[in-house]
Amino acid sequence: VNFSPGKMFFFLVSLALVGGSLQVSIPPLQGHLAYGARPYGDMTISWTTTNTSHPKDYTPIVKWGTSPKHLTNMRHGNSTAQWTCYTLSPHVHGAELSPLSPDTRYYYSFGDEHYGMSDIYDFITAPITGSKDKPTRFAWWGDMGEVHSEHTFERLYTLAKTNGVDFLMHTGDLAYADDRVHESHGTWYEQFEDLFFSKMSNASTYLPTMYGVGNHEHECHYVDYAKRVTVPYKASESPSTFFYSWEYARIHFTMTSSVNADKYCGDYYDPSTAQYKWIERDLAKAYEKRAKGEIDWIIVTAHYPLYCSYLWGPCCFDGCHSTDPRKWNNKWRDNIEPLFTKYEVDLFLNGHTHNWERTLPVRNNVGFPSKDNITFHSPKAPIYLTAGAPGDTEIMGTHFIKPSPQWSAKQITAWSADHKIPYERAGYGFITVYPNKTLHSQFIATLHNTVIDEMWIIKDPSEPAKPEDTDL
Repeated sequence: VNFSPGKMFFFLVSLALVGGSLQVSIPPLQGHLAYGARPYGDMTISWTTTNTSHPKDYTPIVKWGTSPKHLTNMRHGNSTAQWTCYTLSPHVHGAELSPLSPDTRYYYSFGDEHYGMSDIYDFITAPITGSKDKPTRFAWWGDMGEVHSEHTFERLYTLAKTNGVDFLMHTGDLAYADDRVHESHGTWYEQFEDLFFSKMSNASTYLPTMYGVGNHEHECHYVDYAKRVTVPYKASESPSTFFYSWEYARIHFTMTSSVNADKYCGDYYDPSTAQYKWIERDLAKAYEKRAKGEIDWIIVTAHYPLYCSYLWGPCCFDGCHSTDPRKWNNKWRDNIEPLFTKYEVDLFLNGHTHNWERTLPVRNNVGFPSKDNITFHSPKAPIYLTAGAPGDTEIMGTHFIKPSPQWSAKQITAWSADHKIPYERAGYGFITVYPNKTLHSQFIATLHNTVIDEMWIIKDPSEPAKPEDTDL
């Protein structure tokens, strides 16, 4: 179902001679998996068809089974009404597969039986929540776009085909269609969204991909994120598709919105907003589950960073137009950081700044170092990771503030070390969580598939510090 940009844009409807009559073929495009209410038992499948031809009798379905030769189950789906953001959107379809068995490989095909079904793909459901049977591995990043990110797309596809990770996570700024709409005087917008999701589908038809929202989704009141992305917000008792939570094995993810995308999000994590109140309820539940031994890790995500030392215009939430971090307005950090302290959040993952940065465990601008600042035993505060450099239409910055803040442990630009070659060190984050309360974080440069930073968090000193099996 994945076409090159030229084929996707100019291939509208194919006509095949079947039994002496013409039959319209409408290929399903941009396939995307996402976890449903229970990642171990529910999976959503979404896809698009072109905006140029859509018969009234198009009936979206998904067929699936535990053998590629026997797709014996079928689920009817729904279609979303089209919208216009500069240009007309495609038709978006989706269905949820449920109930599924935990940690099981399924095969599936999607589309319409009359107008055309997709190839057969496969996915593996999550293990039961709380499972300690095996490590959890996932790749994550923000700020991707579909230009200058070719090596990252290729690497994600390789991970998908080799079972190299369990799922993918994007922390916002997806297609960068808003940056590029001027190239065609407003005559292309949805086409750039289509191009991004088409490229992502090479991986996301095999790997569940969980998205967050960023500032570059703002056009037309964030309609493309709201219409194209499927997330389990209702299952996590969130009033908004822009913030939600979910769990995989021993990890609880709280995915927040650092942009004012709707009436529930608000600005600056204001304590009066619905999102802030939801975040506190969600973290409190996760904290209680961890206290009971049901999970080990609480990870929060957003698009904007709470801590960053990147010397570039819109750096942290309000912008860092001064080289002195003490002059930055971090109102949103002042509002939300006390919750992270109260509920002992382990990691905060974000994008926005087009680099890689890793902090020490940090609270109230004070970092807590270890002997090597790579391995941390039961840290006293969250560690903040920025992965905003997989490649995008905006140029990568080259400089951090020097000397670096006391809390900053690692600063890596996407440029080469001599600042002469852009995108040489573009890449993504890779996290492995082991059943013995050990977490391993890496930053991987995709051009040469090299690890250029790593960090360990070890919570249980009675277990081996670093498991023998490698992550890559």
